[in-house]
Amino acid sequence: MDYLTASSVSFGFEEYKGFSWKVIVRQPVDKAFKTANENSITIFYISIIAGLIGALIGIVISYIISEPLKKLSLIVDNLRENKKVEFLEKVANDDIGKLHNAIENLYKSLKNESKLKQDAQNKVDLSLRIFEQALEGIIITDEKNNIILVNKAFSEITGYQTEEVYGKNPSILSSNLQDKSFYKNMWTTILSDGKWDGMIKNKKKDGTIYEEYLKISSLKDENGKITNYFATFNSGF
Repeated sequence: MDYLTASSVSFGFEEYKGFSWKVIVRQPVDKAFKTANENSITIFYISIIAGLIGALIGIVISYIISEPLKKLSLIVDNLRENKKVEFLEKVANDDIGKLHNAIENLYKSLKNESKLKQDAQNKVDLSLRIFEQALEGIIITDEKNNIILVNKAFSEITGYQTEEVYGKNPSILSSNLQDKSFYKNMWTTILSDGKWDGMIKNKKKDGTIYEEYLKISSLKDENGKITNYFATFNSGF
C-alpha cells in the first residue's frame, strides 16, 4: 500500500524563542486525497450544472432577442412587398421595441398620407368627370380672358373644338347683337362683384344665332388677384 508522508515544523512563538515542535503525518494515499477527490467530483458536477444553466439562459436570451427581430424582419419584408402588415400588440421597452414602434408610426403616417392623396386624386377625377359630362357649356380663361379650357358641352353647343378656340377671346362667339355698352356694364359688374349673369345672343361656328343664359365668375388667388374667369352657359338644352 502506498503512503503519503507530510511534516510540519514550528520554531516556536515569538516570545518563546527556542520552543519548537515538529509534526509528522503518514496516511495511505487514497485516504489522504479522499476529501480532494470528493471535492473534485463535486466541482465537476457543479461545473456541468452551471454549464447547462448557462446554455439554457443563452437559449432563452437568444430567443428573446431573435424572435422579435424575426417578426420585425417579416414586417419590413411585407411592407417592401406591399403585403398586409400586422404589427405586434405588445413590445418590450427596449431598442427593438422602439424600432418596431417607429416603423409602425411611420407606416401609419405614410398610409394616412397615401389616403389623403388618394382622396385628393378622387376629387380631381370627380371634378374632371363633372367638367366633361356637364350639360352646360363651360369656358375657363386666363387672367387676360384668353380661353385655356372648354368642355364637351361647349363644343356640342357652339360647334367649336378645343384646339379651335384655345388662346382666343370668348368674343369669337359674339353675334354683334349686343352693343358696346352691354359688354361694358357686364365687365364693370364682374370686376366689382366678381360675377355676372344674364341672357345673351351668341353665334355658333356655322353662323347660327342662339340665345343662352350666361354666368361668369372671376377666380382669385389668396392675395385677391384675379387668375382666371369661369363661365357656364346653356341654350335650353
